[in-house]
Amino acid sequence: MSAGSGIFDRRGERDDPRRGDRVVPHPALVERRAADDLLDALADLIAERLAARFDAITPEPIEGLVDAREIARATGRSRAWVYEHSSELGAVRLGSGPRPRLGFSRARVEAYVQAAGEPPAPPSQPVRAQPQRRRRAGQTSTGVELLPINCRRES
Repeated sequence: MSAGSGIFDRRGERDDPRRGDRVVPHPALVERRAADDLLDALADLIAERLAARFDAITPEPIEGLVDAREIARATGRSRAWVYEHSSELGAVRLGSGPRPRLGFSRARVEAYVQAAGEPPAPPSQPVRAQPQRRRRAGQTSTGVELLPINCRRES
């Protein structure tokens, strides 16, 4: 075999007269490979320990918040009741200002309802307002006819 003709370049390697034409790695290369293997093992151990520590300090996934309408529907109450009891239900203020939106945790609301000992009422259909009748033009709510105020004269 000539230099550089095999799979491995012969730099850093030397011929061993006892082994014939076989190539033996240089002792410095053997030491470097052993050091690399030790560093890889050490890096794996450090990564495992860091992963265990991060798992221990990582908080639980944050539960999504729902609005007062959803809580009212789930508990069978009105939105007004939900807003009146927002502090007991654990409402979270979303935003600033005099009337920010409120967010509620489903789990916390369920715990409150169970602790209160009140069985949740079945969801009822929302009460809809009666449609208002349209007034005829030129009349008041009592039915008295008004005088026309049209200023145009017909020609």
